[in-house]
Amino acid sequence: MINRRGFLRSAAGACMLPAVSSVFAESPRSALRLGTVVWVRRGQSIEEALQGVRGLGMATCQIGFEELTPSVAKPLKDALAKYEVEATAFSEHGPGKRVFDFPRP
Repeated sequence: MINRRGFLRSAAGACMLPAVSSVFAESPRSALRLGTVVWVRRGQSIEEALQGVRGLGMATCQIGFEELTPSVAKPLKDALAKYEVEATAFSEHGPGKRVFDFPRP
């Protein structure tokens, strides 16, 4: 015999079924894509860095530059297309001392 609590639990589960089933039915394209972080040093080839990403079997990366200038844009775009790698973030750490000032408890 089902009591009130059991009935409500079953009804809630039945209401959630469409929402839960749609989560599990999503296409593989929306799955998390694992990437890596690469660092391009002054004078290093961008192609060399991106070739390493593909060598690991990955299709996404974050790219850090020791020196980022406008002249990097075209070779970077060409290398990303050539190796079919998506850059998800860029960072540049120019000359000078880096200071990270994190609050202390």
